[in-house]
Amino acid sequence: MPKWNIYQFQKMDKRELDNWKKVKEALEKANKTDCQYYRRAVLIVEGKPDPLT
Repeated sequence: MPKWNIYQFQKMDKRELDNWKKVKEALEKANKTDCQYYRRAVLIVEGKPDPLT
């Protein structure tokens, strides 16, 4: 039987998504696109599931 994470079904609110967009942009501006935090931000901004949930 698969394990379900109850958080995977929750939608991200606009404020949280806007914050992830800011994180992504700041990391790009700082040329720090080679980190896991940046890759996570990219996935979230693209509307894909957060890999940590």
